[in-house]
Amino acid sequence: MSIAAWLLCAIASAPVTVIADANDGEFMGYRLNDRYLISEATRSGPSLSGNLVVIAENPLMPADMGMVRVTTTLETHTIGFIEASQDFSDESAARDFARKYYNLLHAKYPEWRIETGKIQLNEKTLMPTALNMDRWPYTIRIKLTETEAQDGRPFRVSVTLRYLFDSPERTAWNKLARAEQSEQQQADQEKLIENADTRGL
Repeated sequence: MSIAAWLLCAIASAPVTVIADANDGEFMGYRLNDRYLISEATRSGPSLSGNLVVIAENPLMPADMGMVRVTTTLETHTIGFIEASQDFSDESAARDFARKYYNLLHAKYPEWRIETGKIQLNEKTLMPTALNMDRWPYTIRIKLTETEAQDGRPFRVSVTLRYLFDSPERTAWNKLARAEQSEQQQADQEKLIENADTRGL
């Protein structure tokens, strides 16, 4: 076999590297349903729904994004939401940023269905303003909100990958999250009683 023929065979048989993206549930360097590795340096806090919001320590994100947060379950730290965001002092700049990412994501994922809010990114409307791009079982939400930030940058643009609300994956994650919340509440109550003086109670 000639060297040229050997090279062609080697190329044809080489494994193809497929880069995972939102079509596979991966976003900003993290993947839905993976477990986030918590360390002593990890910064986190409770979410409104009782889960854990973690400031991602090793995100893979565009240079103009400010931060990536992942929402996980309490015990196994299973990821259910991946959110990248940037804050602005000016509402117009925030809307420009939101439109930029809508155009970019729509170009990268043209097959994802646009659900709501496209016109809201182009007009000054009441906030929050949100636009959903869906491809089963995932949805990407681009959202503009006005926060109570004290740093002079109250306008936040967030881009979040999560499971669609009615997908089996979302149902399974919600079930796991509720179970882990219940387990932690029970453990906290048992620890409270164990460490308390309950004589006469």
